[in-house]
Amino acid sequence: MRLDSSHSLVKIFPSLEILRVEICPELVSLPDGVWHNLRCIKELRISGCLRLSHLPKDVGGLASLESLTVLGCPSLVSIPDIHSLRSLVRLHLGRCGNLRSLPSGMEVCTSIRRIALLGCPAIQPEDLHPLSRMTQLQGLALGGFSQDLDYFPWPSCTINPCRVTITDNENKEFQHPFASLLVLGLWGWQAVTSLPEQIQHLSNLIFLQIQHFDGIGALPEFLGSFHSLEELDIADCQNLSYLPSAEAMRRLTKLRKLTIKKCPRLKDRCKEEIGQEWYKIAHIPEIQLLP
Repeated sequence: MRLDSSHSLVKIFPSLEILRVEICPELVSLPDGVWHNLRCIKELRISGCLRLSHLPKDVGGLASLESLTVLGCPSLVSIPDIHSLRSLVRLHLGRCGNLRSLPSGMEVCTSIRRIALLGCPAIQPEDLHPLSRMTQLQGLALGGFSQDLDYFPWPSCTINPCRVTITDNENKEFQHPFASLLVLGLWGWQAVTSLPEQIQHLSNLIFLQIQHFDGIGALPEFLGSFHSLEELDIADCQNLSYLPSAEAMRRLTKLRKLTIKKCPRLKDRCKEEIGQEWYKIAHIPEIQLLP
């Protein structure tokens, strides 16, 4: 099915704030020429459109848009340039198997606070670099990249992440990428055997979620450097058996909640009083060991 601006299904609602196009498996394209009338749109969600290959260019001109979500569109190849979306706060792209790049212009959208990029295996590691220039991000979820990768790609800067040299030959401290990040979710796959080491510099994290890392048997010691961490959520890590050392866990002085779900080996080792890992976590106020 193809919709165009003359189609009888297309209606113009100048006060419309939320638009959701969901579970349209035969939809091939969305209409052009109508988006400029949708000046009040704050939320656009497109999901379950199996044959949709692209979004109209004018979607990038929705000045009031605060949330853009595209999920379960396996034929989608690209997202329009979003540099004009100056109100955009949330961007969520997931389960789009043929999506080959992040939308251009996203690094200049200083309003964006939360980004999720999950289950888009055609995205290459170098495509993630623009994320490292988005120093205002507060929430980030990444993962589900190509199964051929045996490491977890992390967005990197093209310049020295610690210092930048200015014209008078003086050195000025450079803000580390993601210095403002408060929430981080990582979604792994079987071939990945370690977490990205770069995350150890995220000193302001208050919530960390680690899931689907079946190739990891032990969590790294550097987790103890997250001095602001309040919640740690570990899920679907079938072979995970070991937490960081007791010393590292004690350095997490603000950690108030630990959740372990669908991690059978770690769950058994963290059982109260009898588990081999229990002594590492006994001081945490709230512990959830879920099936």
